[in-house]
Amino acid sequence: MRLLYLLAGLCLSMSLMGQRGRRAELRAAESLNASVEVMNAQRLNSKTSEFAPAYYGRGLVFVSARHMAGPKDPATKLPFYDLYYSAFDANGNPLRPVNFSLNLNSDTHEGPVAFDNNTNKIYFTRSNIDHTTGKAEDGGRVRLKIYEATFGGLDWEDIRELPFNGDDYSTLHPALSSDGRLLFFASDREGGNGGFDIYLSIRDGNGWSEPYNLGNKVNSSDDELFPFYHDSGTLFFASNRKNGYGGADIFMMERNEENGWKDPVNIGKPFNSADNDFGLILNPEGNAGFFTSNRPGGKGDDDIYAFFAPDGIQGITFPDLLTTTFEVYNINSRAPISNAAIQIYELATGADGQEELLPLQWQLEAPDTEDDEPAVAQGSGSALSAPNELTNREGKAYILLDVNKSYRISISRRGYRTIEQDYRPRENTYNRPVEIPMDRNDCMTVDGFVTYNNGNRPAGGATILITNRQTNRMKTLSSDMSGKFTDCLENGYDYHILAEQVGYLPYETEISTKNNRSSYSKGVILKLAAAPEGQDGNQARSSTPATTGNEQPLFPLPIRPGQEAVLSGLAFSYGSAIIDLESTAALEQLARLMLQYPKMEVDITVHTDCQGTRDYNLRLSQERGLAIQAYLAGKGVAEGRVKTIGKGESQRLIDCPCESCSAEEQRQNRRVEVFITRAN
Repeated sequence: MRLLYLLAGLCLSMSLMGQRGRRAELRAAESLNASVEVMNAQRLNSKTSEFAPAYYGRGLVFVSARHMAGPKDPATKLPFYDLYYSAFDANGNPLRPVNFSLNLNSDTHEGPVAFDNNTNKIYFTRSNIDHTTGKAEDGGRVRLKIYEATFGGLDWEDIRELPFNGDDYSTLHPALSSDGRLLFFASDREGGNGGFDIYLSIRDGNGWSEPYNLGNKVNSSDDELFPFYHDSGTLFFASNRKNGYGGADIFMMERNEENGWKDPVNIGKPFNSADNDFGLILNPEGNAGFFTSNRPGGKGDDDIYAFFAPDGIQGITFPDLLTTTFEVYNINSRAPISNAAIQIYELATGADGQEELLPLQWQLEAPDTEDDEPAVAQGSGSALSAPNELTNREGKAYILLDVNKSYRISISRRGYRTIEQDYRPRENTYNRPVEIPMDRNDCMTVDGFVTYNNGNRPAGGATILITNRQTNRMKTLSSDMSGKFTDCLENGYDYHILAEQVGYLPYETEISTKNNRSSYSKGVILKLAAAPEGQDGNQARSSTPATTGNEQPLFPLPIRPGQEAVLSGLAFSYGSAIIDLESTAALEQLARLMLQYPKMEVDITVHTDCQGTRDYNLRLSQERGLAIQAYLAGKGVAEGRVKTIGKGESQRLIDCPCESCSAEEQRQNRRVEVFITRAN
């Protein structure tokens, strides 16, 4: 097999050399992890190599050489390693993988990755394609470097090297602490203990500190790679040091009370085997995760394995932590608020008996001498800078908190009034989500009144559709029994407001907040006139397939074969098959409909624009179709009920010369069509 260190030509010896430093504790296998269940993650693996999974959003990103038709590494004659993404289904199981990024995957090796908690920044390993050693003793092999990139809304961009890379050594396998401040990685730079050692760098403002070698407790005279740092303060890594189970084994280390490290512990079976085992990741609760192994019985070379540990991994001492969910939303519309900054302070009593606020952040304490080890310690209140967490697209953030402590929480977001409140996890008996409503301070309040005919009678229960003309986002409200509704419209946009009710003609009006420079209110009166006899006021709008998301029916009733619709608004990351989770309203409606009609079957046809080659766009449309099928499967719709067809750019709605197509014309050509082939 290709050894796990073969990545990009790094042919490292797996021979067992004499170990320098402390010997790791290897515990009796029969007494370890009796409740742990390990299973091959079949959907992730192929006949080639899959390894180094990393949590990303609601799924995993991992490394694979499965693209057999792609370019080959001239040294190995095998495909280059690329990054792939697999979403989790409703039960947390990985679905069929798709290509992760057009910009990151290149004609060279891309390797293990790490993400910040907001999934806006990635750190990844890549071959140093610009420099080779050229030395006879090195065989001219290519070194590895760590790069970072920022998500630009469509794909990853602004790719750049980290400052501590070098052309004469390799830097690889990044691992990030949850707050994004501690970066662990492996390197064979000069001054280490052996082959590859684990190093640590801390973010300092917008840059990174000079890396520190983690010392003899972690690093041996052999190779230490694939670090992973868990919020419990446990560092996992792989090593081929002697006296293990064979090949590379997975080890762990915990911080001690002096903020240094305890002795390393081999985590034993069933994680480690006589073969190579490495790349372990663990969920925040410490009871499930993934790792890589080339043990017998796999699907290919290196395979990714899932594990469930209901009693945790033996040997890890977890603080009494709970993952606390914070849900931040608009107090008026209850719409989720993304990118809200959550800063958490621990409430403590200082030496003077006064209340003291300690931020939940960690900083690196540099060693006093070269023989000392770097320590990790809690910062002081004055060290506060970046937030602990930003809310995601659903307005949620997940933070580990000690149930025995008290906290002060500060939530801020541009355009909203800052909120501060105290929180004691122990008082939240069932660990329910912490709801944080926020009130805008830069929006225009619309006080609406819906009436019938002459305005003398309120229209209760009318449907109000408010559409942002610039973003095409739609929200749905209802008038109360007095005909009133209220909403807060973000400044700087034009809005279309429509009121409708069965038996009445729709009423439309426009409103703009572009010149609004402060918070104020505006009244809107919407008058519903009775529809002519024999005409349902909503009939014209509901008798055609919906193309604006789940605010309107996707198909008119009754559901029957031959109906078709466009999944309007459904979007993917640029050049990839990763579905934008903010754009799934119509897809969610289709899933609900197919669950309501269990015999319903559909054809889903995916079209692309003309950017890129025809072959590339055809393959991309096919991959996007499979991603939609996998998404629906995760909602409970059997894959056999969904047939996907990729058309690429062959059936464009607007046949403009590609080089002169406008952005709007390209957008219209990118579409997903649904055709009902069978119904109840």
